[in-house]
Amino acid sequence: MTNDVEIDIEYLVVTNDEEQYSIWPCLKSVPAGWNFEGYSGPKQECLSYIESVWKDMRPLSLRKKMREREQLFDQLIKEAEKKPAKKLGPSSLVQFLTKQMHNFTLHANEKNEANFRSALKQGLFHIIIQNKEHEICLRVDFEIVRKDELDNDFKQISFKGLLEVDFVPLLCIGTIDQDTKKGCCEFNLN
Repeated sequence: MTNDVEIDIEYLVVTNDEEQYSIWPCLKSVPAGWNFEGYSGPKQECLSYIESVWKDMRPLSLRKKMREREQLFDQLIKEAEKKPAKKLGPSSLVQFLTKQMHNFTLHANEKNEANFRSALKQGLFHIIIQNKEHEICLRVDFEIVRKDELDNDFKQISFKGLLEVDFVPLLCIGTIDQDTKKGCCEFNLN
């Protein structure tokens, strides 16, 4: 049988060495490791007091450890800022792209005629370059070099465009076959 009657007794607000709060009945002695905080009263008032003062529920040892890590991180950042940045050369992908001409196909989504025409209007292709080990898909924002190639049903369309690979701007110059949706292009450092 449970007793739903609230007994009106006084409580103490207590804290431990980790600065964690709790309440303890006044009629009992405060257990080892806990100290009277200086506030007492009915249970609900003590709980409201704890809620108003206990803003960080993490134990003191965890807060100290996190503060130490933040200070160490700040120190490492300051030391890194003093050192000159290393000048890195182009990535292996940039080197691969700028080394030679590349055959490509359009991404499958741009191979049907309606999507191809839409890509031409938007000035955006996704080209796929394949070598023995990799398939590289690149987004190229481009413009048509000769507008008359579109109007006069030329089989080949010449384009040039910009893209960024590993934070390096590249100029892409190439042609694309309107029937096969395949082409050839070269990349130059821009």
